[in-house]
Amino acid sequence: MAGISSKALGFGKENKYKFGGKELNNNEFGDGSGLELYDFAARNYDPQVGRWWSGDPKADKSVWLSPYNYCLNNPIKFFDPDGQFPYPIHIRAFIPSGNLWGYKGDSRGYSTTLSNRELNNKGGVTSRVQQTFTVDPSKGTLTGGVNNAWSDPSFKGAKTATANPEGSATATFDQNSATVDAKMAGSNPLVKPSFMSPDIDVKSSIKLTENLDKGILSVDATMRGDKFPSAEMFIGDTKGQQLMVIASPNSGDPSNLIGDNNTNIGAGKFDIKINEKGEFMGVTVGSGKDAKTYSVEEWNKNMKATPLGKSNAGNAPPVVF
Repeated sequence: MAGISSKALGFGKENKYKFGGKELNNNEFGDGSGLELYDFAARNYDPQVGRWWSGDPKADKSVWLSPYNYCLNNPIKFFDPDGQFPYPIHIRAFIPSGNLWGYKGDSRGYSTTLSNRELNNKGGVTSRVQQTFTVDPSKGTLTGGVNNAWSDPSFKGAKTATANPEGSATATFDQNSATVDAKMAGSNPLVKPSFMSPDIDVKSSIKLTENLDKGILSVDATMRGDKFPSAEMFIGDTKGQQLMVIASPNSGDPSNLIGDNNTNIGAGKFDIKINEKGEFMGVTVGSGKDAKTYSVEEWNKNMKATPLGKSNAGNAPPVVF
Protein backbone atom coordinates (compact mmCIF):
# COMPACT_ATOMS: atom_id res chain seq x y z
CA MET A 1 0.00 0.00 0.00
CA ALA A 2 3.04 2.27 -0.09
CA GLY A 3 1.91 3.80 -3.37
CA ILE A 4 -1.11 5.41 -1.73
CA SER A 5 0.44 6.07 1.67
CA SER A 6 2.12 9.17 3.08
CA LYS A 7 5.44 7.65 1.93
CA ALA A 8 4.47 7.59 -1.76
CA LEU A 9 6.91 10.37 -2.74
CA GLY A 10 9.83 8.21 -1.70
CA PHE A 11 11.80 11.07 -0.10
CA GLY A 12 11.76 9.66 3.43
CA LYS A 13 9.19 12.26 4.46
CA GLU A 14 6.13 11.04 6.28
CA ASN A 15 2.90 12.95 6.71
CA LYS A 16 2.12 12.81 10.42
CA TYR A 17 -1.21 14.64 10.10
CA LYS A 18 -3.52 11.71 9.59
CA PHE A 19 -6.64 10.68 11.55
CA GLY A 20 -8.92 13.70 11.97
CA GLY A 21 -6.16 15.93 10.55
CA LYS A 22 -4.28 15.61 13.85
CA GLU A 23 -0.56 14.97 14.36
CA LEU A 24 0.60 11.44 15.15
CA ASN A 25 3.45 11.49 17.67
CA ASN A 26 5.82 8.71 16.70
CA ASN A 27 9.59 8.27 16.33
CA GLU A 28 10.04 11.40 18.44
CA PHE A 29 12.64 9.86 20.75
CA GLY A 30 16.32 9.41 19.96
CA ASP A 31 16.07 5.62 19.78
CA GLY A 32 13.30 5.84 17.17
CA SER A 33 10.48 4.96 19.54
CA GLY A 34 7.49 7.16 20.20
CA LEU A 35 4.28 7.56 22.13
CA GLU A 36 2.10 6.62 19.11
CA LEU A 37 -0.59 9.13 20.12
CA TYR A 38 -2.66 11.58 18.14
CA ASP A 39 -2.43 15.13 19.50
CA PHE A 40 -5.99 16.50 19.73
CA ALA A 41 -4.90 19.64 21.63
CA ALA A 42 -7.33 19.09 24.52
CA ARG A 43 -5.88 15.64 25.13
CA ASN A 44 -3.99 12.81 23.39
CA TYR A 45 -5.75 9.91 21.69
CA ASP A 46 -4.40 6.34 21.62
CA PRO A 47 -5.62 4.68 18.39
CA GLN A 48 -4.51 1.27 19.62
CA VAL A 49 -7.14 1.14 22.36
CA GLY A 50 -9.54 3.84 21.18
CA ARG A 51 -9.18 5.86 24.37
CA TRP A 52 -7.76 9.16 25.59
CA TRP A 53 -4.69 9.23 27.83
CA SER A 54 -6.21 12.05 29.88
CA GLY A 55 -9.73 12.80 31.02
CA ASP A 56 -12.25 14.65 28.90
CA PRO A 57 -12.19 18.40 29.73
CA LYS A 58 -16.00 18.27 30.14
CA ALA A 59 -16.05 15.00 32.09
CA ASP A 60 -18.14 16.65 34.80
CA LYS A 61 -20.88 17.21 32.19
CA SER A 62 -20.94 13.52 31.22
CA VAL A 63 -20.54 11.66 34.51
CA TRP A 64 -22.57 8.71 33.23
CA LEU A 65 -19.76 7.99 30.72
CA SER A 66 -16.09 7.18 31.14
CA PRO A 67 -14.01 10.39 30.91
CA TYR A 68 -11.58 8.45 28.73
CA ASN A 69 -13.95 7.44 25.93
CA TYR A 70 -14.06 9.04 22.47
CA CYS A 71 -17.12 10.66 20.85
CA LEU A 72 -19.60 9.23 23.38
CA ASN A 73 -18.37 5.82 22.21
CA ASN A 74 -19.95 6.54 18.80
CA PRO A 75 -17.16 7.77 16.46
CA ILE A 76 -19.24 6.94 13.37
CA LYS A 77 -21.80 9.61 14.21
CA PHE A 78 -19.75 12.13 16.22
CA PHE A 79 -16.44 13.94 15.73
CA ASP A 80 -15.02 15.45 18.92
CA PRO A 81 -11.88 17.59 18.49
CA ASP A 82 -12.11 19.35 21.83
CA GLY A 83 -14.49 17.69 24.29
CA GLN A 84 -17.35 20.19 23.84
CA PHE A 85 -20.99 19.39 22.96
CA PRO A 86 -21.39 18.37 19.28
CA TYR A 87 -24.73 18.79 17.51
CA PRO A 88 -25.33 16.54 14.47
CA ILE A 89 -27.75 17.99 11.89
CA HIS A 90 -29.67 15.86 9.37
CA ILE A 91 -31.48 17.24 6.29
CA ARG A 92 -33.52 14.96 4.03
CA ALA A 93 -35.86 15.13 1.03
CA PHE A 94 -38.25 12.20 0.63
CA ILE A 95 -41.34 11.14 -1.33
CA PRO A 96 -44.06 10.12 1.18
CA SER A 97 -45.98 7.78 -1.12
CA GLY A 98 -44.86 4.51 -2.62
CA ASN A 99 -45.49 5.67 -6.17
CA LEU A 100 -46.23 9.17 -7.45
CA TRP A 101 -46.57 9.91 -11.18
CA GLY A 102 -44.27 6.94 -11.70
CA TYR A 103 -41.75 8.21 -9.12
CA LYS A 104 -40.85 5.44 -6.69
CA GLY A 105 -41.16 6.96 -3.24
CA ASP A 106 -40.04 6.29 0.33
CA SER A 107 -43.44 5.22 1.75
CA ARG A 108 -43.13 7.20 4.99
CA GLY A 109 -43.95 10.38 6.86
CA TYR A 110 -41.65 12.76 8.74
CA SER A 111 -39.16 10.84 10.83
CA THR A 112 -36.16 11.28 13.13
CA THR A 113 -35.06 7.67 12.63
CA LEU A 114 -31.59 7.41 11.12
CA SER A 115 -31.08 6.20 7.55
CA ASN A 116 -30.48 2.74 6.12
CA ARG A 117 -26.82 3.58 5.64
CA GLU A 118 -26.35 4.79 9.21
CA LEU A 119 -28.11 1.73 10.64
CA ASN A 120 -26.54 -0.77 8.22
CA ASN A 121 -29.87 -1.30 6.40
CA LYS A 122 -31.51 -2.48 9.64
CA GLY A 123 -34.79 -0.64 9.88
CA GLY A 124 -33.58 2.79 8.83
CA VAL A 125 -35.72 5.18 6.80
CA THR A 126 -34.87 6.18 3.24
CA SER A 127 -34.73 9.49 1.39
CA ARG A 128 -34.21 10.56 -2.20
CA VAL A 129 -31.30 12.73 -1.05
CA GLN A 130 -29.98 13.61 2.40
CA GLN A 131 -26.98 15.12 4.15
CA THR A 132 -25.54 15.36 7.64
CA PHE A 133 -22.87 17.42 9.42
CA THR A 134 -21.87 18.22 13.01
CA VAL A 135 -21.41 21.70 14.47
CA ASP A 136 -20.06 23.00 17.80
CA PRO A 137 -21.07 26.67 18.29
CA SER A 138 -18.94 27.32 21.40
CA LYS A 139 -15.71 26.05 19.87
CA GLY A 140 -16.39 27.17 16.31
CA THR A 141 -16.05 23.81 14.56
CA LEU A 142 -17.93 22.24 11.64
CA THR A 143 -17.24 18.65 10.60
CA GLY A 144 -18.65 16.69 7.69
CA GLY A 145 -19.26 19.75 5.54
CA VAL A 146 -17.72 18.34 2.34
CA ASN A 147 -19.28 15.70 0.03
CA ASN A 148 -21.87 14.91 2.70
CA ALA A 149 -24.92 13.85 0.65
CA TRP A 150 -26.18 10.39 -0.19
CA SER A 151 -29.33 8.47 -1.12
CA ASP A 152 -30.68 5.19 0.24
CA PRO A 153 -32.49 2.62 -1.88
CA SER A 154 -35.30 1.12 0.20
CA PHE A 155 -36.74 -2.35 0.33
CA LYS A 156 -40.43 -1.46 0.16
CA GLY A 157 -40.30 1.85 -1.68
CA ALA A 158 -37.61 3.37 -3.92
CA LYS A 159 -35.38 0.46 -4.80
CA THR A 160 -33.12 2.74 -6.82
CA ALA A 161 -30.96 5.33 -5.11
CA THR A 162 -30.95 8.90 -6.40
CA ALA A 163 -28.14 9.51 -8.91
CA ASN A 164 -25.14 11.76 -8.29
CA PRO A 165 -26.09 13.06 -4.84
CA GLU A 166 -24.11 16.19 -3.99
CA GLY A 167 -23.99 18.09 -0.73
CA SER A 168 -21.85 20.56 1.17
CA ALA A 169 -22.01 22.90 4.15
CA THR A 170 -20.07 25.98 5.27
CA ALA A 171 -20.19 27.79 8.62
CA THR A 172 -19.52 31.17 10.17
CA PHE A 173 -18.98 31.62 13.91
CA ASP A 174 -19.50 34.48 16.36
CA GLN A 175 -19.38 34.21 20.19
CA ASN A 176 -20.97 30.83 20.94
CA SER A 177 -23.02 31.10 17.75
CA ALA A 178 -22.73 29.15 14.51
CA THR A 179 -24.56 29.71 11.23
CA VAL A 180 -24.35 26.79 8.79
CA ASP A 181 -25.43 27.16 5.15
CA ALA A 182 -25.94 23.83 3.43
CA LYS A 183 -27.13 22.62 0.06
CA MET A 184 -27.78 19.24 -1.51
CA ALA A 185 -29.07 17.88 -4.80
CA GLY A 186 -29.72 14.58 -6.55
CA SER A 187 -31.23 13.47 -9.87
CA ASN A 188 -33.30 10.65 -11.33
CA PRO A 189 -30.88 7.82 -12.25
CA LEU A 190 -33.14 6.36 -14.95
CA VAL A 191 -33.54 9.47 -17.10
CA LYS A 192 -31.09 9.32 -20.01
CA PRO A 193 -29.06 11.27 -20.91
CA SER A 194 -28.38 12.20 -17.27
CA PHE A 195 -28.16 15.96 -17.96
CA MET A 196 -31.85 15.84 -18.93
CA SER A 197 -32.84 14.78 -15.42
CA PRO A 198 -33.81 17.69 -13.11
CA ASP A 199 -32.34 17.73 -9.60
CA ILE A 200 -34.07 17.70 -6.26
CA ASP A 201 -32.63 20.90 -4.74
CA VAL A 202 -32.64 21.74 -1.02
CA LYS A 203 -30.81 24.73 0.46
CA SER A 204 -30.80 25.12 4.23
CA SER A 205 -29.54 27.58 6.80
CA ILE A 206 -29.43 26.92 10.53
CA LYS A 207 -28.16 29.23 13.26
CA LEU A 208 -27.33 27.73 16.66
CA THR A 209 -26.58 29.96 19.64
CA GLU A 210 -25.37 28.17 22.75
CA ASN A 211 -25.70 29.53 26.30
CA LEU A 212 -24.41 26.77 28.55
CA ASP A 213 -24.73 28.89 31.71
CA LYS A 214 -28.49 29.15 31.17
CA GLY A 215 -28.78 25.73 29.53
CA ILE A 216 -30.28 27.09 26.30
CA LEU A 217 -29.59 26.25 22.67
CA SER A 218 -31.38 28.74 20.40
CA VAL A 219 -32.29 27.50 16.92
CA ASP A 220 -33.22 29.62 13.88
CA ALA A 221 -33.49 27.64 10.64
CA THR A 222 -34.84 28.06 7.11
CA MET A 223 -35.15 25.75 4.12
CA ARG A 224 -35.47 26.73 0.45
CA GLY A 225 -35.58 24.91 -2.88
CA ASP A 226 -38.14 22.99 -4.95
CA LYS A 227 -41.73 22.55 -3.76
CA PHE A 228 -41.27 18.82 -4.32
CA PRO A 229 -40.80 16.43 -2.56
CA SER A 230 -41.33 16.72 1.21
CA ALA A 231 -38.31 17.61 3.34
CA GLU A 232 -37.22 17.56 6.98
CA MET A 233 -34.40 18.76 9.24
CA PHE A 234 -33.58 17.47 12.73
CA ILE A 235 -30.82 17.92 15.32
CA GLY A 236 -29.27 15.44 17.77
CA ASP A 237 -27.94 15.70 21.34
CA THR A 238 -25.27 13.88 23.35
CA LYS A 239 -27.77 11.21 24.42
CA GLY A 240 -28.67 10.32 20.86
CA GLN A 241 -32.10 11.98 20.97
CA GLN A 242 -33.25 13.58 17.74
CA LEU A 243 -35.44 16.70 17.65
CA MET A 244 -37.31 17.88 14.56
CA VAL A 245 -36.40 21.40 13.42
CA ILE A 246 -38.34 21.71 10.14
CA ALA A 247 -41.11 19.60 8.57
CA SER A 248 -41.54 20.92 5.03
CA PRO A 249 -44.67 19.76 3.16
CA ASN A 250 -44.71 18.88 -0.51
CA SER A 251 -46.81 21.61 -2.13
CA GLY A 252 -45.83 21.00 -5.74
CA ASP A 253 -45.25 18.09 -8.10
CA PRO A 254 -42.32 16.60 -10.07
CA SER A 255 -42.44 19.47 -12.56
CA ASN A 256 -41.20 21.75 -9.76
CA LEU A 257 -37.83 19.99 -9.94
CA ILE A 258 -37.01 21.79 -13.17
CA GLY A 259 -34.56 24.64 -12.67
CA ASP A 260 -32.58 25.81 -9.65
CA ASN A 261 -35.50 26.91 -7.48
CA ASN A 262 -35.16 29.05 -4.38
CA THR A 263 -38.70 28.89 -2.96
CA ASN A 264 -39.17 29.19 0.81
CA ILE A 265 -40.27 25.68 1.86
CA GLY A 266 -39.83 25.67 5.65
CA ALA A 267 -38.65 27.46 8.78
CA GLY A 268 -38.18 26.86 12.50
CA LYS A 269 -37.30 29.20 15.39
CA PHE A 270 -37.29 28.09 19.04
CA ASP A 271 -35.15 27.45 22.14
CA ILE A 272 -34.04 24.00 23.30
CA LYS A 273 -33.49 23.48 27.02
CA ILE A 274 -30.31 21.43 27.58
CA ASN A 275 -28.98 19.99 30.83
CA GLU A 276 -25.38 19.79 32.06
CA LYS A 277 -24.90 16.59 30.05
CA GLY A 278 -25.84 18.24 26.75
CA GLU A 279 -29.17 16.39 26.60
CA PHE A 280 -32.33 17.99 25.20
CA MET A 281 -34.92 18.50 27.95
CA GLY A 282 -37.65 20.47 26.15
CA VAL A 283 -38.56 23.16 23.61
CA THR A 284 -39.86 26.70 24.14
CA VAL A 285 -41.47 28.77 21.37
CA GLY A 286 -42.12 32.49 21.78
CA SER A 287 -41.35 34.65 24.81
CA GLY A 288 -43.05 36.19 27.83
CA LYS A 289 -46.71 35.37 28.35
CA ASP A 290 -46.94 34.00 24.81
CA ALA A 291 -44.23 31.37 25.40
CA LYS A 292 -45.23 27.73 25.01
CA THR A 293 -43.14 24.84 26.32
CA TYR A 294 -43.12 21.25 25.07
CA SER A 295 -41.30 18.07 26.00
CA VAL A 296 -39.07 16.55 23.32
CA GLU A 297 -41.69 13.85 22.73
CA GLU A 298 -44.56 16.35 22.45
CA TRP A 299 -42.58 18.58 20.09
CA ASN A 300 -41.64 15.76 17.75
CA LYS A 301 -45.20 14.41 17.75
CA ASN A 302 -46.60 17.82 16.80
CA MET A 303 -43.97 18.38 14.12
CA LYS A 304 -44.52 14.95 12.56
CA ALA A 305 -48.25 15.73 12.34
CA THR A 306 -47.47 18.46 9.77
CA PRO A 307 -49.37 17.68 6.51
CA LEU A 308 -47.12 16.01 3.96
CA GLY A 309 -48.62 17.89 1.02
CA LYS A 310 -51.31 17.71 -1.61
CA SER A 311 -52.18 14.58 -3.53
CA ASN A 312 -50.43 15.71 -6.73
CA ALA A 313 -52.85 13.84 -8.96
CA GLY A 314 -52.35 14.68 -12.62
CA ASN A 315 -51.39 13.47 -16.08
CA ALA A 316 -47.64 13.99 -16.35
CA PRO A 317 -45.32 11.83 -18.45
CA PRO A 318 -44.33 8.84 -16.30
CA VAL A 319 -40.80 8.80 -14.91
CA VAL A 320 -39.25 6.50 -12.35
CA PHE A 321 -37.24 7.54 -9.30
